[in-house]
Amino acid sequence: MPRPSKKKLTKESSQLGFTMIELLVVLIIVSLTASLVGPSMFHRYEKIKARDEEQRLFLLLDAVGMQAFLSQTARTIDCRENQISLVEQKETVDFTYLTFPATSVYFNANGFAESPALAYRIGEEEKSVSLE
Repeated sequence: MPRPSKKKLTKESSQLGFTMIELLVVLIIVSLTASLVGPSMFHRYEKIKARDEEQRLFLLLDAVGMQAFLSQTARTIDCRENQISLVEQKETVDFTYLTFPATSVYFNANGFAESPALAYRIGEEEKSVSLE
């Protein structure tokens, strides 16, 4: 029975893998790219979350006005720091990115707000939503 022949090592077959230096260079390039792109992506994520909370605020105010109209009873919301309290329902809605000055907004039985606007802050930016 013939014995299988051993392959001779040639220059081509001994250089099939990557050297440690090549792997380290690629790793450094990838980590530098991630360190440059990562913070801007995190900042964008925070802005998206803040915008989402802002939309929740708009929907909440519309819902309170609609509840007042449909039930033909007045509703009041109390705002302070990062919370809005629905007085008649004894519920509290917490916000992470929005803050409010201490104020109350009264919705009459027709669903209209007594005050023309509600002020709030997103980070350092002051904003207000029209309640008319």
